[in-house]
Amino acid sequence: MTHAGYSGVREALTAGVPMVALPLFADQPRNAARIQDLKAGVRVDVNGLTATVLAARIQHVLDAKIYYDTAGSCAAEIAALPDFTNIPDHLVSAV
Repeated sequence: MTHAGYSGVREALTAGVPMVALPLFADQPRNAARIQDLKAGVRVDVNGLTATVLAARIQHVLDAKIYYDTAGSCAAEIAALPDFTNIPDHLVSAV
């Protein structure tokens, strides 16, 4: 479960963990919508939220293979990205 801030979403996807996103403000609603669009988890609206609804959404994500598959695919894509420590070398060679 996450509030869907950038860092938490990045960490979850890097680890291949599906999410139940409960956004509150700033970038969180947009990130939560993207999580749901990608099928890396679900977004839950805080308005009218009850413990029963939250428990059901968590159980839904735990039970649905698609969220694990998608989060795992995202983790593989992230792992294949170039290391950020190489960026200065690339910039110097481009000048």
